Amino acid sequence: MAIGAAMLLGCLGVPDARAETGTVRIAQQYGMIYLPLHVAVDKKLIEKHAAALGLAGLKVEMLQLASGAAVNDAILSGSIDVATVGATVLLTIWDKTRG
Repeated sequence: MAIGAAMLLGCLGVPDARAETGTVRIAQQYGMIYLPLHVAVDKKLIEKHAAALGLAGLKVEMLQLASGAAVNDAILSGSIDVATVGATVLLTIWDKTRG
């Protein structure tokens, strides 16, 4: 509860972050749980919403990685921008990057 409240308060005082990028790199693991992401990419929903926010011409790249460790390594190295992972992978990356 305290972590959620701290995150909410932190977001309230932060202005919009803007960075120039032409490509968003998204990583996922294997499994049917990622079907909504495949639909969003197939229907170009990410590009549509990016264009509505003023980022016309955005490209989306999908990478499929075999394990949570590979996803963590990709995030830490800057090889990907977004990862779809489970809670254990999220906790591992949080532990590696805090402080």
